Amino acid sequence: MSKAKLALLSVAALILGLVMGFAASTVEYRLSVIDAPLAVDIEGEFGATVVASVSGHANFLDGDELVEPVVTRDNAGSGRTVEEDAQVFAQVSTFHLDVTGRANLTGEYQIVGSATKDTLGDDVGYVLGEAEGSRIVAIEPESERAATIRVIDIMPTVLPGAHDATEASGALPSIAIGDDGIPTVVSGGGDVNAFVQADIITGTGEQIRSGDQPIINYLLIAPDGTVVENTWNSPQPTILSVDDVFQGLNTALIDTRIGSRLVLAVPAGQAQGDTDVALVIDVLGKYSAEK
Repeated sequence: MSKAKLALLSVAALILGLVMGFAASTVEYRLSVIDAPLAVDIEGEFGATVVASVSGHANFLDGDELVEPVVTRDNAGSGRTVEEDAQVFAQVSTFHLDVTGRANLTGEYQIVGSATKDTLGDDVGYVLGEAEGSRIVAIEPESERAATIRVIDIMPTVLPGAHDATEASGALPSIAIGDDGIPTVVSGGGDVNAFVQADIITGTGEQIRSGDQPIINYLLIAPDGTVVENTWNSPQPTILSVDDVFQGLNTALIDTRIGSRLVLAVPAGQAQGDTDVALVIDVLGKYSAEK
């Protein structure tokens, strides 16, 4: 065989090899897409509206049976552990993953109350035993390729921001922070001549507006330092109508951002009753009755 023919055959073989290599690479790429495992990406700030996007392809069958729900912690919190019958506050978003691979928002609701099976409903197994500040993502198979995606943000009932103890001043009480993060009273601030407010944790969430129903925990304190009410010891956080509270509390809450801890001294004329009061308030969120 002539050298020219050998060279021509070599070139042809090289071209054929390149074409076959390209085809094999393309098939392999397509197979890798078809066989890619399901990945769910959640975007959105903690406690706010979130968006779910899905890549890969679902297969929720194990033989003839649907697999068990897949649960992950998208964010591991460090707050109080949600225990049965204790306080709980959570923001929940649900999505339907359809057979085309699209995740469509189907609902948003809050859980505010005591962590019982009745209160938590379908979310009970995902919330009990988890730490406040956690985001739980659960994929609940419905068929081979369809599922419900549940995103649960377990909100704090004790604000996590750090601050030093405050000294009694200007009728404000002296406040310390317990090991559990809950504020405690060291001493009272005495008689209150005028309304005084100190923000000892400054929140970055939405502002409280007229018409809102803030979710709070608080201490109500007499001038001598006696704690009259402590809602952190109650079964659930308190939900207020900001337009219906006494004047001093309304003044403090309006325009305050969620995530703030306030210390107030309120004279009797702006309080509910005939005595001066002081308060320590954690502004946890805004209540929505939709579910």
